[in-house]
Amino acid sequence: RIRLEQLILLIIRAAIPALLALAMARPVWIGAQKLLGEAKTSTVVLLDNSYSMEAGRAGLSNFSIARDEATRILADLKRGSDASVVLMGEGGSALLDEPTYDTARLTQALTKLDAGFGSATVPAALEVSRNVFGQMHESARQLVLLTDFQRVSFEATEDRLLGEMFDRLKKLPIAPQITLFDVGNEAKDNVAI
Repeated sequence: RIRLEQLILLIIRAAIPALLALAMARPVWIGAQKLLGEAKTSTVVLLDNSYSMEAGRAGLSNFSIARDEATRILADLKRGSDASVVLMGEGGSALLDEPTYDTARLTQALTKLDAGFGSATVPAALEVSRNVFGQMHESARQLVLLTDFQRVSFEATEDRLLGEMFDRLKKLPIAPQITLFDVGNEAKDNVAI
């Protein structure tokens, strides 16, 4: 009987530090959710809707590929994530007035879009997306840029300005993970001009 009591006390004493360690590791568990893709995110999709996005092959334009990819990204977001789509054509503007948790509404607005709005003004669109992030609420953030990377949109004269805009995004209180997605097909010349 005394041995059983001693054994129970030993188990309790050994469990106390283990339980304290688990309680203090809570931030690690929450961080693990982000690593495993289980966390809610604030996502901005920068969608190139310039003239050059009308190029493509086999009846499939670069814009339709980018729009489908944006739709897939929004559909894959964890429930409770907020999102926004920023259009890069002619100065950049958000598709909806403010970020939304209703990704179905955002997807519906995406399906009504067409390309063909001048050239993409990447620095201006990055500034719009930076302002949109200021209205978002989740601690995990991502910026996805869907474009065909035409030279007219990414001119060498704007390299410094682009660098500054990316630096400004990285200096936000919660910096987004930035993903560049090339949707350009074999038609690399700007055939829409």
